[in-house]
Amino acid sequence: LPVTLNVNNPPTANAGVDMTAECASHAGTVMTLDGSASTDPETTEEVNDIVSYQWYEFYGEAGEVYLGEGMLLDTTLSLGTHELTLLVTDTAGWTDTDTVVMTVIDTTPPSGGITAPAANSCFGGPLLPVVVEDNFTDICDPDLTRFYDPAPGPAYNEHGDYNVNLTVTDCSNNQSMDSVFFTIDTVLPEAQMHSPPPQTVI
Repeated sequence: LPVTLNVNNPPTANAGVDMTAECASHAGTVMTLDGSASTDPETTEEVNDIVSYQWYEFYGEAGEVYLGEGMLLDTTLSLGTHELTLLVTDTAGWTDTDTVVMTVIDTTPPSGGITAPAANSCFGGPLLPVVVEDNFTDICDPDLTRFYDPAPGPAYNEHGDYNVNLTVTDCSNNQSMDSVFFTIDTVLPEAQMHSPPPQTVI
């Protein structure tokens, strides 16, 4: 009698298309990994022969880090480029892999401005030094770089008029600017006494 062999064919992994997303928070950006386009010859309308979808991130010399399992997987990715690998396994234990590149970018400049001192204020004596304060924040970068012109900033205590320009830069080189004008007066006023004119009655 003829013998019928049930031959199982390996699956074909499909990790989806490369994607780019804007940075959403300091913690990262949630992106959806989609392996639903993966196929297997033994899959029918009733039964999917692929029984496992496992996702990994490739870290070069550090190897691969397991992210989670599922045909669709939401994962939080930090700023930068991520090479992700999908490993699919069918009922017979056959496997296949595919990679996808997910990139998180930051194109949004910091928001905020200078909050102190008040514009056109004048300071001297015990009010010194004058410190330029701001409330700049950034969606993606918690540690902004600040540059004050004139230097050094943010504190000033020398006599003169100041038009301070503050430039704030995040880690993706997005910049925002604000400025404030104020005066520091450390020069004491001069007083002179004059004799009254002749024949002046006091």
